[in-house]
Amino acid sequence: MHVVRNNGKKHLLYMLNRYADKGVDIYVANRYMTPRSTANKVMDSASRYMADFVMDDSGAVKEIRYDRIRP
Repeated sequence: MHVVRNNGKKHLLYMLNRYADKGVDIYVANRYMTPRSTANKVMDSASRYMADFVMDDSGAVKEIRYDRIRP
């Protein structure tokens, strides 16, 4: 499980860095966070998070918001 989580974390960090490079803001529980902080929080937490991709009027992603969900 640890290896799978590390690979998932690396993939998430890669994805978040690509979005951040395009100017997309990332939030976790309504707090602005860096891609690395987001990946650490989302993957290392005992809580579960769901991503919401917020689009602008042209359909481009402008924000990614992670909210904690209850099982």
